[in-house]
Amino acid sequence: MGTTLTDILRLFWLCLLLLQIAIPASAVASPWPLPEGNGQTITRTEQFTARTFRQLTTSFYSEYGVSDKTTLIGKLAYATQEYGGQFPSTTQGLTAADVSIQHLFRRTDHSVYAGRITYAAETEMDRVLQAENTRFEPITYGNAVEIAFLAGHSIRKDGTLFVSAETGFRYAIADDADLINFSITTGFKPSDRWLFMAKSLNTVSLQNDSNGVDYDVFRFEPSLVFHRNERVSYALGASYDLHGRNLQTGSSIYLSVWNRF
Repeated sequence: MGTTLTDILRLFWLCLLLLQIAIPASAVASPWPLPEGNGQTITRTEQFTARTFRQLTTSFYSEYGVSDKTTLIGKLAYATQEYGGQFPSTTQGLTAADVSIQHLFRRTDHSVYAGRITYAAETEMDRVLQAENTRFEPITYGNAVEIAFLAGHSIRKDGTLFVSAETGFRYAIADDADLINFSITTGFKPSDRWLFMAKSLNTVSLQNDSNGVDYDVFRFEPSLVFHRNERVSYALGASYDLHGRNLQTGSSIYLSVWNRF
């Protein structure tokens, strides 16, 4: 019996799942679109701790299905940083202000394939700017545009075991280095109430501009989600930086509330 396209796709998704388990490396949009007229908001509070500073971030993420194939997405994040090095200080500011449009290109019985374009507005500071400096000096993120491709696959027909992948190119309009973002998410739903997810979130700089933000980070993020009812869910998770360049690596814990409308 010859190898079919379905066999190749199943092997591809199995390799992605094994990679996620073997090499675990922030919220990633789902490749599955929302139904037309449906929306979701996620409010997340996260405490990050590194060697010489802490950051408390509150983010607001929202998506809305304008059609069964097209989803509008927006994100805002605000943070307070406490730096405890040689010159202790505290600062506050926006760390994310993004708007995106995501479109479903293809759907099969078990898989979806989508694309997304994001405009990231200029923000004031972020923890990646705290590398080995002895003095706290926030640097402004410039405007950027990101084009990403997403894929999702339900390993089980009932959707209780799934995997998704995303890769994106972030073009810096200002002086920051361009970035490659890639992630893999696996999810397991043992019951109607509970969902466990493990994410590998990675950013690699192309190092093509030394005048702005330029960093690499490989992060692993497990989380547990409790579905209170059809409209409200709660998620408790943690994040671990496994490796980084030009930033202090650390860990965080977060709590988020999902509201569907």
